[in-house]
Amino acid sequence: MYYKVAVVCHPGPNWNPESPVTKQTMEVFTRFMVKLDREGVLVLAGEWGEGGVIYVLNVPSKEKVEQIMSEDPAIQSGIFRAEAQSFNPLISHSIGDFNNVVIQRSGSF
Repeated sequence: MYYKVAVVCHPGPNWNPESPVTKQTMEVFTRFMVKLDREGVLVLAGEWGEGGVIYVLNVPSKEKVEQIMSEDPAIQSGIFRAEAQSFNPLISHSIGDFNNVVIQRSGSF
């Protein structure tokens, strides 16, 4: 059985409030999100709230969530602090291929 989990990221101790979220180590973070998408684990990701990011995972266990969070470069660097919460979508629509969105926005990957 797989579970949906939302990883909610808030500004961490190394967050720069004068710089937008898209400018703070986001190339490395985006590459990490693309990796999760290619592995079939990432459901969606995006900016959330004031300077935060949220990403939803489809994972087999709590340990997998902990592993992914421990590998997240934005959490490792202190740009974000994060918490994992269960996520139960009530309505779901296809949002398209994450890789194509990243390529369109950044022109890379």
